Amino acid sequence: MHFIGLDIHKKTISHCVKEVSDKVLSEGTVPATRIHLDQWMKTLPAPWTVAMEAPMFTGWICNHLLPHAAAVKVAHPLMLRAIAAAKKKNDPQCQTKSVGSCLFSSVLDLYNYIRQ
Repeated sequence: MHFIGLDIHKKTISHCVKEVSDKVLSEGTVPATRIHLDQWMKTLPAPWTVAMEAPMFTGWICNHLLPHAAAVKVAHPLMLRAIAAAKKKNDPQCQTKSVGSCLFSSVLDLYNYIRQ
């Protein structure tokens, strides 16, 4: 299993891909469009679980990733205090911290919410 942390912004999505052993495989940024997400997903090692905080733009991204991911996890910003309290929201460590959140049960699974 591979874990992916996303830091979502209006025009870009930063990502960090890690192995279960916590080894970082890749980091980067893609434009926040369906076409670019499709191209990026083709490069991912399978299977993968993705975690992100819940900004305003999360809905369409979750719906787009769900058919391809083993799981899509969304955390409330207060549960990810390290991100919510960061001085700079575009801190390069944000997406790495989201990857760690995949491993905690406090992350919400939105599968049923999105399917309703």
